[in-house]
Amino acid sequence: MRRVISCWAHADKRAKHLCAYETLGLNTRCRKPTQEEVKKAWQRLCVRLHPDRNLEYDTLATEATRCINLAKQHLFDVHFG
Repeated sequence: MRRVISCWAHADKRAKHLCAYETLGLNTRCRKPTQEEVKKAWQRLCVRLHPDRNLEYDTLATEATRCINLAKQHLFDVHFG
């Protein structure tokens, strides 16, 4: 969860798209992930890091959820929009 937060929060503007892929756990070495792959990765992380499932880490889970939502929004706006 901390890796998700630190990755997105500390990326500069030039590296936001690369960091967004990394935040969602997608591999970009061979090819660019499709829109469906981004959506599946986002859904998987939302379920795993949701604050209701991580009650003992509520603030970290909330921040991680915010970061993965920002990463998905960035990818859909820039690459698929």
